[in-house]
Amino acid sequence: MAIKYLSSINLNQNDLQNAVVQNLATPPGTPLEGQIYFDSSASDKSIYFWDGSNWVDVGGGVRSITAGAGLTSTGTRDITLNVGQGVGIQVNADSVQLHHLGLENLTDPGFDKIYFWDASVGYSQWLEPSTASGIQISGTTLQLASIPNSSLTNNSITVTAGNGLTNGGTVALGSSVTLNVAATANSGITVTADAIEFTNYAALVTDTVLKWDGAQLKNTTITDDGTTVTIGGNLDVNGTITYIDSTIVSIGDNMMQYANANVANSVDIGFYGNYVNSGTKYASFFYDASASSVSEAVFTLGHTSTEPTGTVTGLTVGRLVANVTGTITGNASTASALQTARSITISGDASWTVNFDGSANVSAALTLANSGVTAATYGTASSVAQVTFDAKGRATSASSVAIAITASQVTDFTTAVQAIVGAYGAAANVGDGTNTVYAVTHNLGTRDVIVQLYDNATYDTVYVDSVRTDANTVTLTFATAPASNAYRVLIQVVA
Repeated sequence: MAIKYLSSINLNQNDLQNAVVQNLATPPGTPLEGQIYFDSSASDKSIYFWDGSNWVDVGGGVRSITAGAGLTSTGTRDITLNVGQGVGIQVNADSVQLHHLGLENLTDPGFDKIYFWDASVGYSQWLEPSTASGIQISGTTLQLASIPNSSLTNNSITVTAGNGLTNGGTVALGSSVTLNVAATANSGITVTADAIEFTNYAALVTDTVLKWDGAQLKNTTITDDGTTVTIGGNLDVNGTITYIDSTIVSIGDNMMQYANANVANSVDIGFYGNYVNSGTKYASFFYDASASSVSEAVFTLGHTSTEPTGTVTGLTVGRLVANVTGTITGNASTASALQTARSITISGDASWTVNFDGSANVSAALTLANSGVTAATYGTASSVAQVTFDAKGRATSASSVAIAITASQVTDFTTAVQAIVGAYGAAANVGDGTNTVYAVTHNLGTRDVIVQLYDNATYDTVYVDSVRTDANTVTLTFATAPASNAYRVLIQVVA
């Protein structure tokens, strides 16, 4: 197994000595530009490099020549290419010429003709276009001239009158037919010699909505100038719901009447709107028919989950935000201040007092009671702080205590350090003159180790294929079996 280098190798302009290009019987897969190999197959024996698209032979010389169309080849290394000889072509030692096409028998016709090969007789002839066919030669162009109808297979066309048109039929080339627009009586459409127009169009007024009277379009009292629609008469809406999608509805009337047929006081009167908050709801403000009497009209504000119809049901009473003048009964939901200010006091391990009437936020300093510990800094370079806390977490006493370590508590420092360092590394000699693969057990419990080898004779660092087989083993593979104890391997944990 070859040693894997994961970055480029820089020889720093030194010789690459005794090197052999990679030997392969077939090209490497997925090559990179500039990659080389030696084709070791018996029929090749040449060096190739990858140019980004193809393997290029750098062995020198022409490897092969392929005869293309019209060519033949003979020989393997000394190759001769010959031009193939076909019908009408004569190949000489140094030239190629036309032969036996009848060209040598043709004379100048004195006017424009076409030279062509006549397969029916087996030689070349002049072709003269017939003017009766409508084909003529003009300079170097073969073009159509005037073609008589009698020379055409189809010398007429059929014109079909489509929807809304009359006339049509079969028309000879060069002739004409007139198509007319058909107009139905009382259709509101008038057809003149040069136009199609609405009947009564001259009486139609700009920006006016039109209506159909059974025979033609007429003006109405409704106008639309592009921004405003104006209805000149009364508007009678007979549907169940009238939708208005405008942003603002402006009404000139100072009073609006609802429920104009409520003579029996059987329906609630008001308005509502839809909103969504944890489900669809309908905010309503209305005259409550069921709660009102002859002497008192009751109005209710709130929301319901059911869209109101004749009466409002399932109502949850809402809140009215307004400045109210007059007598109000009940308890206020909010107020600007308490009628009587209150004093709030804390005592014990801390003391705090503040007066509050609700008109504004209040604050005051909280004073902690003394714990009995003298304010100071405890502990120095030669002492540590010793503090006592009670069940409430308060410091009740504090003092500085000198640092003192007895001699019996300290062992050989140097020996302890050496033991720690030794526990993170291992070393061993490898080589027996026979094997090329060696499994070295280090028992360091991790693959995060650095592996290095050096020659036991020269003490030079050497490179070999090394694999961290598991957390306690490193496997070394040599190209040839090393001599007995020829190399020493060093294994060190990376913290």
